[in-house]
Amino acid sequence: MTERVTKRGIRNFILICILAMLAGTFVPVKVSAATTYSRTMNSYIVKGKKGRIVLAYNPSQTGVPVYARTSPKSQQYGVLGFGDAVVVNTKKLKMNKKYAWLPVYMDNLKDAKGRKATAYVRMGQLKLLSLNAKKYSNNRIIDKAIKTGMKYLGTPFILGGLSMTDGIDCSGFVGKCFQMAGRNLASWYHTITLEGVSRQIFWHNTNTPLTKEELNKMKVGDLLFYLDKDTSGAIGHVGIYIGKGMMLNASGHYGYVYPTGGVCIKRVQYGQRYMVLCKRIIGF
Repeated sequence: MTERVTKRGIRNFILICILAMLAGTFVPVKVSAATTYSRTMNSYIVKGKKGRIVLAYNPSQTGVPVYARTSPKSQQYGVLGFGDAVVVNTKKLKMNKKYAWLPVYMDNLKDAKGRKATAYVRMGQLKLLSLNAKKYSNNRIIDKAIKTGMKYLGTPFILGGLSMTDGIDCSGFVGKCFQMAGRNLASWYHTITLEGVSRQIFWHNTNTPLTKEELNKMKVGDLLFYLDKDTSGAIGHVGIYIGKGMMLNASGHYGYVYPTGGVCIKRVQYGQRYMVLCKRIIGF
């Protein structure tokens, strides 16, 4: 009797182990989202091949570090603040593969072959969108002005600077973009001058999100103005609207080095700054 009970107990134990193993095959083990996050980039790879640029931007107030390699132990190139954006290197992405790290261009750095360096950011901390880099605008001058400005991503910010390669400030950058596109906005560049060559579309109150009506009024090529002290003071910053809530500008307010400063791409609202004035260049 004891022998039969023992054999039965062993059989039951083995059966329970087998069932537990099978259950483990179909029930995922619970681990932190940070270690399992991945995303297939197929649609963005296709967009990149069709002449669109893919942007990754930080949608939160938590900084997103930019690393030299896919490891937080590697060299850190900078931190993306709220609204800061970088261009994704879609050439390093493969179809049907999931990624936890996103390759992005560091336009202010060169690799061993003299090309734009590639850095990496954690996928789960960013949002993505794409813009038509073949034609930002149907207006020839605006389209060329934006394409021109995009070539100089990474140029450092220098107050009063007028060099698209060595250093430039916000108004100088906007003026140079249009001048190189065939439209000389003014004989000298300053936010006040650029205000004067454009007509007001709307004034936006600080510390509030843009309304849908305001977003719909904005057109690619519009000039966006910001207050010098984020929410007070005179107007002290200007950028070019490039669509989908993104702006091309030379920023020196929160940092002088790309990707948080210099010639870079940002959301219309970034850091603690809210765009207050949207104006359209007269004649466009």
